Amino acid sequence: MKFSSRFRAPYIALGIGLVVVGAVVRTNNAFQYPPLWGFDARGNWQYVASLLSSWALPAPESGWSTGHPPLFYYLSACVGRLFSGDRDVTVVAVRLMNSLAGLATAGLAAWLVHRSDPERPSRALLAAALLIFLPVQIMLSAMFTEEILVSFLISTVVVGLALGAADRGDAGAGPGPSDGPGEAWLAMLGVMAGLACSTKLSGALVVLVATLTLAIRGLDPVDLRRTTRHLAIFGVPVLLFGGAYYARNWFEYGFVYPHGLGPHAVMQEMPPGSRELLDFFRFPLAVWTDPQLLSPDLLRSVWGSTYTTWWFDGIRKFLPVDDALVGTLGTAMLVLAVVPTAAGIAGLVSGVRRAFRRPDGLDTPLLLLVAATIAGYALFNWRNQVFATLKASYLLGLSVPFAYYTSEGLDRWMQRSGVLRAGILVVLGALFVLSVLVFSFGLLFEKPRFAGIDWRQVLH
Repeated sequence: MKFSSRFRAPYIALGIGLVVVGAVVRTNNAFQYPPLWGFDARGNWQYVASLLSSWALPAPESGWSTGHPPLFYYLSACVGRLFSGDRDVTVVAVRLMNSLAGLATAGLAAWLVHRSDPERPSRALLAAALLIFLPVQIMLSAMFTEEILVSFLISTVVVGLALGAADRGDAGAGPGPSDGPGEAWLAMLGVMAGLACSTKLSGALVVLVATLTLAIRGLDPVDLRRTTRHLAIFGVPVLLFGGAYYARNWFEYGFVYPHGLGPHAVMQEMPPGSRELLDFFRFPLAVWTDPQLLSPDLLRSVWGSTYTTWWFDGIRKFLPVDDALVGTLGTAMLVLAVVPTAAGIAGLVSGVRRAFRRPDGLDTPLLLLVAATIAGYALFNWRNQVFATLKASYLLGLSVPFAYYTSEGLDRWMQRSGVLRAGILVVLGALFVLSVLVFSFGLLFEKPRFAGIDWRQVLH
């Protein structure tokens, strides 16, 4: 369905307004947030500083961050060379690049929603807004880290796979099957997936997702030769652009990816120090009453802590630890966030039903990414039994499925009645306004004395 320019204009204007507000918040944070605050920022800068003096790839155990894939660090070093190695200017420039990548991810989500549900332009706007004002995305955009970059690369691949499913479908139901993406398109997606692998190990998840998606689409009709060709066209660029770092590790050090490096030994001292199966099912009231990860009840809750760091700053890398207003606003945001979270689950369930009916449709790559990411995150936190690994930033690769299914659930609910629609809009409006106010660094709160909560106060 095509819309008249008169019908489109309000949505275009509102979309531009959302992007402008999101860009202003991120630009403020890029300049105001201290240079070496944030997740791994100090170690990340040390890595980049070493590349500013020598382009040689450091040994995995030579620093806090040197065991990570190198793309983000080499890109940052290139930026640093443009500014003569000035640390503060380089950090700000990289943060602005991250911010642009984060906004582009929101644009990808909106694009996918529009292509699958063209008769509901308001849903595409909603999908974009969910990411533009998502607290974890705002916070990570202000940090000197690779998380936003790898999220953008993963999102590019999964959106490409989803759009390749079809160009037709009923509004809100997702496209139906088609011949899939062309070979040039597959090769480009392979390049992006390879770059994701060279940015962070979690990039390998989208390679698995793409491989399974292409294999599933090749089953009906059975065409082994065509499927094998498509897998090769996708896989060769992945190996070329994403395999060098892992091959180097294997040949020089005997492992594909390092684990338990010496510089990370301090993490073994962090609480709780052990984790039980029940910890993956606890969701305590402290999520709303005491939203910080060292809360005694929240400390052992995997998904409660994750929820707190998705919709708020549960680890206090951005907000003051000792300000009572922070906790009050955190409670408000986390209560409001119940609505989009429930809508996202409802949308996800609908997606699963569609995927069973139409395995080669749009939902398959999105759902595979959700399953692979959550499984990987759960396994990672089973092996690393400390509170610091319960960071929703590790789940930012799910940005597009999150926006897609949450916007679907919310949009469906809002169509039921005018009262329900008004209520949901009030909740979302309040949540988005609070995100802007709370996570514009220095707006409501003075700069904290230091970043992060003091985990040494908690005994094992």
